[in-house]
Amino acid sequence: MSLDLFLREANKTIDSSEFFKPHKYILLLVVIELRQEGYFRDNKIFYDEELKRRFKKYIELYGSKSDRNRAHTPFFHLKSSGFWHLKPKPGREEILSILDTVGSPKDIIENIDYAYLDESAYHRINDTVKASKLKDEIISILENYKDKSTIKEAKADKIIENVDDSVDFFVCEKPGYLYDELLIISFCMSMFARDSTTINKCIEHHGAFCHVCSMDFLKVYGELGKGFIHIHHLAPQNIQKNNYKVNYKTDLIPVCPNCHAMLHRKYKGKHLSIDELKNLIQRQSKNLSL
Repeated sequence: MSLDLFLREANKTIDSSEFFKPHKYILLLVVIELRQEGYFRDNKIFYDEELKRRFKKYIELYGSKSDRNRAHTPFFHLKSSGFWHLKPKPGREEILSILDTVGSPKDIIENIDYAYLDESAYHRINDTVKASKLKDEIISILENYKDKSTIKEAKADKIIENVDDSVDFFVCEKPGYLYDELLIISFCMSMFARDSTTINKCIEHHGAFCHVCSMDFLKVYGELGKGFIHIHHLAPQNIQKNNYKVNYKTDLIPVCPNCHAMLHRKYKGKHLSIDELKNLIQRQSKNLSL
């Protein structure tokens, strides 16, 4: 992929996908800026303190609440673009060739000498006029992303204000979608919060006790535990459907925190259903009584 195509695809991705991340574009912005200022003269881009400092400045300016200051991630993964290449350190060629991701800056420092651009991309950032146009285009992409992120976060904050302590949070695969009675949002991790009205309807219909182990917080903790329960979504794949409306009778079920955690753990390669977890508990109880 050329640098031009990479940038042209960016705004399409922002509009059509919730998985867009600004990190690669911020790194390119930093590289163009450093080249314009004469920080590096050869086609050698080092992962150094100045690059990291500027990356941090721009991620704070254009990033969303969930975007982390991780310059090492785009420094490595920009290689998938086709115009960004990595020069391995002597003796680390084989390791770099099989490395498919980086977990920390240490992976960059130990294995990569520097990054470099293909001839066409390097020529673009060396040309004063073309480099300025590239910079403006990247800033436009980042501002577009920032505007959309701000709108999503404002919607999230508004709903969170109306969510009570009984609301269930758990990891969700598709952040950024707004539905009729739930909002999928992004913070440090991608989560969704259900509207408290739906939660209350679910509890009124099913009862405020665990439908796996029968735990009743009111009976155990008295007034302190009254109305407390987690709510488990029985068909999380439906969340990814457009205009999905949660059905509190068929889609949600009250469970205690422990059973809820177990329902979201995989057992023998799959998540257990309510009945499967209930049977597992019963079998375990029998084993302990022997």
